[in-house]
Amino acid sequence: PYIVQAAQFGQARVLAELAKTDPARVDEAIAALDAFAKANKTSRHLGPALEALARLTLKKGQADRAEQALTGLAAIPWAANRAAVLRARVLAG
Repeated sequence: PYIVQAAQFGQARVLAELAKTDPARVDEAIAALDAFAKANKTSRHLGPALEALARLTLKKGQADRAEQALTGLAAIPWAANRAAVLRARVLAG
């Protein structure tokens, strides 16, 4: 299962990177990251997936959806500080 998780996250991560320069890929990347996060609640890749999801949904103007991703990120003990920093950036900008 770990190899499958890594492959799924890798695909979602690549789509997120493509979406940074190609707005037409944003929806596809969001869908892939969201599906990964929902299916892999205990994966070591969950934190980076939620962070990328929050960034992309903010880029798309979906603040509520970004907040959901940040809430999920904050629930991960090692990522709580990262979620707080991202929330501060959202509030500041």
